[in-house]
Amino acid sequence: MGRMRWITVMVLMVVLMQALMMGAQGEAAVAAAESLTVESAIEAALRRNHDLVRAGLAARRGEVGVAEARSAFSTAWLPIGNIDTSSEADTWTTGAQASRRMPWGTVVRAGGQAGRVDSDDDGAADRVSGILEVRQPIFRNFGTLVQWEGVRLADSRLRQARREYELQKQDLVLEVVETFSTLIRLQRETEADEDSRDRADRLYQLTRIRERQGRASRVATLRAELQSGQADSRLANTRERLYSTQRRFAELLGYPPETEFPLSPPPVLTLDLPATEEAVAIALENRLDYAQVLQDLQDRIRAVAIAERVVWPDLSLTARYTRFGEGDSMDEAASLDEDGWFIGVSAGSEYIPMRNRSTIAAARLDRLGAEETIRVVELSIARQVQQRIAAYQRAQTELGIARRNFSLAESRAQLARRLFEMGRGDHFSVTDAEDAYVQAQNQWFNAESEASLSGYRLMRVLGTLLEPPEVLKPTSQEGIS
Repeated sequence: MGRMRWITVMVLMVVLMQALMMGAQGEAAVAAAESLTVESAIEAALRRNHDLVRAGLAARRGEVGVAEARSAFSTAWLPIGNIDTSSEADTWTTGAQASRRMPWGTVVRAGGQAGRVDSDDDGAADRVSGILEVRQPIFRNFGTLVQWEGVRLADSRLRQARREYELQKQDLVLEVVETFSTLIRLQRETEADEDSRDRADRLYQLTRIRERQGRASRVATLRAELQSGQADSRLANTRERLYSTQRRFAELLGYPPETEFPLSPPPVLTLDLPATEEAVAIALENRLDYAQVLQDLQDRIRAVAIAERVVWPDLSLTARYTRFGEGDSMDEAASLDEDGWFIGVSAGSEYIPMRNRSTIAAARLDRLGAEETIRVVELSIARQVQQRIAAYQRAQTELGIARRNFSLAESRAQLARRLFEMGRGDHFSVTDAEDAYVQAQNQWFNAESEASLSGYRLMRVLGTLLEPPEVLKPTSQEGIS
């Protein structure tokens, strides 16, 4: 029986594994049946990319940090309980206390407790008391500037995490577009290399016949054979790059590596270029990395204001009112027929002038560093925008040149092959024309790919590749305190 049970378990495990494998294969087959455009590929990557999903989870941790910082200003409950015994008396006490800290620093406590003291000298007595206490820091720690800073910093960390997540989304989109364009180019190169190999093989066969007829030299035959071998090598290399790129593309979209997608070639992306000054202004309104350095400056400004308070006295004002009662029974003690009050001022931390001056100086240096960082980032953004605009314009120009050169090289190669087949041309003219044709064709493929990619890269530099939430943009940093 034990052996049969073990065999049954093994069979069930095998069936389960096969079902899981068939499910994964079915998902890959469905994906492979879909013809992807650039837009649908971007949508799939933003929804399924594993690295992006993990980054989104990390960004959500910032929300937990904000909630934790705000919890310092929620009501806190403290149970009170005590039982002790000594040579003079036995005591027990029970009760509860609630406290809450306000954003400007006020701490309010309210609670009550009841207990009994059994003393050898005074006998037994029940005690009941209620207390209300208000504690207000003055001077150094008064106000929301100091008390609410923890929440502000948690919110700053959340915004930073969300910006990093949005920037990673933009990087992913750009990588998807680049990989998509590379796949289209490699597929076209593969087809072109197959045609080139066939032409090289036909040329080699024809040259061998001409050599046997005495109409071509041995050198011409060897050169034709070499060109045929180079075409085979070029085709194998292109296929290998296509294979690797297909697997990287599937990984970017969150599919199994073996998934292959039929792709719809996109049109060349064309943009209406703004003037350089306008483009820089657009980038400064949308770039999230620029928004982050602006936020860092706001944090440093508050840090300086807080640091400058270390020279202020650290005093707190406390007011307390108590109602209490004592008697032989708990009912008698609960009458709370007595009261007491207290008002006092207490000092906090020690005063060390040299350390305080160092604290202020360090905070001011951090603020100056943040201001310089903003200037550096602004200059960097302006330079990047100018470079990307120039690259986009150059790519559009080179596309027209590459298309014209390919047309000329194609006509030359066709004419050279026709003349050679008619016996009116030499072999060297055909091989030279074929090499020029292959080179011009690859340059045309690269130019078409670069013409589209340069537009996406320009949009990435301008910060307009994806539309981030308004609260994360640089304009949202105005007025933050």
